[in-house]
Amino acid sequence: LAQRIPHTGDQTLGKLIDQFFSPNKPVLSISSDKDTRVNLFKMLQGVDSYLRNPYHHQLDDTTAWSWAWSAVGLIDRLLVDVDSCTVETT
Repeated sequence: LAQRIPHTGDQTLGKLIDQFFSPNKPVLSISSDKDTRVNLFKMLQGVDSYLRNPYHHQLDDTTAWSWAWSAVGLIDRLLVDVDSCTVETT
């Protein structure tokens, strides 16, 4: 899989999501059902755009612990789903 994205500049999370989880031609597929693939793709894009940048670059002392634990739980669940994906060879 690493050979699919050879240049470091191409290894942003958004580009990796587009490259590997595109619902129409996935490299990593959660399901043969396109709607399921679309849903995972959108969820990964949402986590990248909504959660990653604001919390990745600085600490925020006003963040509630319940929100932090919920975000960690969501990401943990997505990692389980990503781990269950199959590699498409086409």
